[in-house]
Amino acid sequence: MTFKELLKKDLDTFVNPKEFAELHTVDGVEIMAVVDKYTQAKSGSESKTFPVLHGDFVEVCFKTSDFVAAKERLPKHGDRIKVDGRMYTVENCENEHGITIIILNAYRQSLTKAASKIGRSEDYD
Repeated sequence: MTFKELLKKDLDTFVNPKEFAELHTVDGVEIMAVVDKYTQAKSGSESKTFPVLHGDFVEVCFKTSDFVAAKERLPKHGDRIKVDGRMYTVENCENEHGITIIILNAYRQSLTKAASKIGRSEDYD
């Protein structure tokens, strides 16, 4: 058995609710997925264009065939999708050997940092 064949065989283990996955709603599709949420501080990422923006990031992994059966295509960079009721923008979406990995972001502005840029942080603390 080849490595790729082993990966395909293990897909069901990865998306098994007794192992890693839980039921999530991704772009209107209820699907077994592994969702990892983290903040910008943990990700090490920063908005270079708008330094007062902070982001919440989500990595979503699921079995590609389950999602495509319902939606006919995977999301692409720039698409806006909801995960468990929260809106995100797709940063990256890759299909790796039958598992889709989507990196999503939801930027929000820090009022304290924005106000300090204009010298009025006391108005927003």
